[in-house]
Amino acid sequence: MSAAIALRQAGIDAHVYEKAERLQEVGAAIALWPNATLVLKRLGVLESLARKSAPILESEIRTWRGRPIKKWTIPVLETPALFTHRADLQAILLEAVPHSVLHTGKSCVALDEREDRVTARFSSGETVQADGVVGADGLHSSIRALLHGADRPGYRGYTMWRSVVPFAHPALRHGLKIEWWGPGRRFGIALNGLGRMNWYAAANVSQPPKEQTGNLREDLLKMFSGWAGPVCEVIGATEESAILQNAILDRPPLAQWGRKAVTLLGDAAHPTSPNLGQGAGMAIEDALCLAQCVRGATRLPDAFRRYEALRKKRANGTTKGSGLVGNMAQWSHPLLVAARTAFLRTFPVRLWERQLKKMYSYKLEIS
Repeated sequence: MSAAIALRQAGIDAHVYEKAERLQEVGAAIALWPNATLVLKRLGVLESLARKSAPILESEIRTWRGRPIKKWTIPVLETPALFTHRADLQAILLEAVPHSVLHTGKSCVALDEREDRVTARFSSGETVQADGVVGADGLHSSIRALLHGADRPGYRGYTMWRSVVPFAHPALRHGLKIEWWGPGRRFGIALNGLGRMNWYAAANVSQPPKEQTGNLREDLLKMFSGWAGPVCEVIGATEESAILQNAILDRPPLAQWGRKAVTLLGDAAHPTSPNLGQGAGMAIEDALCLAQCVRGATRLPDAFRRYEALRKKRANGTTKGSGLVGNMAQWSHPLLVAARTAFLRTFPVRLWERQLKKMYSYKLEIS
């Protein structure tokens, strides 16, 4: 949707073909750091989104027993960092385009690629012709599979659970995000706007869960029994049906994202684990870069290759960094856990905040 808005603002008649039969409330909270909210401001949707979101002003890591490890302030930049509900973001993006732009129930199964024309064929047998196709269809992208083969994403060795609940606790003040880290497990909470609280948990699991069982809350209460803070209170206050379970998967970087008049965007091109909260941010940055490259271009394939060249280093670097943070955060050996705690406590806060500012202040201007 971000790409459709950006492209239409650049004068392109962009349409969205969505596999789902209808759009409904899905997912939980989503972090949007200043690099993403700056793009959303340029797309004209940030003000509406901020009214339904909560700011992220500072962040803290504690041990599973509640002892402080690291605390830092989110850099003050042109636009804020926000926690919002994915459904609210989706709804606000949908409001920014005409209803005729979105076509649901469209599962792409084949592409006929020409240098100046692409025909997409859907499972219904319907075909659509366009000057170009952008595969923005996520981790299990059908467009990526058509371009590069149907390989399976790799499992990172841990699983995450998430939810959004109406919950208040003295430990959770306005603008503060807290994570508790233990051996092979993590738990995080933050306000999410409109009186809601977002929580997420991660734990090492040898094999990715094949389906969402009916005892997730009970399993999580056992998994995090004895943890400090409101961890178990939050889990206990969550309805079983409101808990989402996802194995953490990603893929190695692609040497080339697209070909001819077809390209990829977001998780379809560079699936990112959630450890830096930049999955959505990278996709939203992609959207603006794509529109800037396409605007005024004489040949769409050339514009797509330029977009890919401009985005690869940034997106792949963020994906790699997120994976490294996730690996460290999921260490379970006592010596590694102790070393991790010592490293984080002694790492200079100013240097930490400087690195975050570098990531969050990213701007792409194409002449």
